Amino acid sequence: QRDLDKAFEAFEALPRKGRFQPNAQVWSSLMNACITTQSTDKALKVFKDMQGAGVMPETRACTSLVQSLVRLEKLHEAIDVVDLVYGLRTKPSHKQRTSIDEECLESLLTILAQKGFLEELGAPLLQRLRAAKVSVSGRLMASALRTEVPTAPKSSSTKKYDDKKDTGHPWGAKDKTIGFGK
Repeated sequence: QRDLDKAFEAFEALPRKGRFQPNAQVWSSLMNACITTQSTDKALKVFKDMQGAGVMPETRACTSLVQSLVRLEKLHEAIDVVDLVYGLRTKPSHKQRTSIDEECLESLLTILAQKGFLEELGAPLLQRLRAAKVSVSGRLMASALRTEVPTAPKSSSTKKYDDKKDTGHPWGAKDKTIGFGK
């Protein structure tokens, strides 16, 4: 923790001396140091300060930040970082395009589904990603659909229809051929 405080002191003091202008690697290193010392709130502040300075962290740093926020179940903050990285709610304020690893996005969507926030937070996030033309793989879409949603008891007419569904399909949404071979 003491080393992290010294890193912040140097980070703030050197630019004032006029010899140092932090670039994306320096900012990202500071953010990763915060994550490593489990100071996620400080890492989030560094990320937001970077945004204000017009610098975007490297993909690895963005991914680490989102992973850390997901691990701590700070899901709204994780979504905010994704939104900022991809410019989903506003135009990106940075020139360099960065991203977040797909596995990290999958884990975010999975925890949103497990916590019951898929409809409220996960689906809108996926819609924003797709609208911004961010590559969203089938695997990522499937991760959002893995958790079953409880359903109301079935009526007898619904049950008859469900007996004809192909339960071998991953989402159980394909109908079997009706009337053949039965």
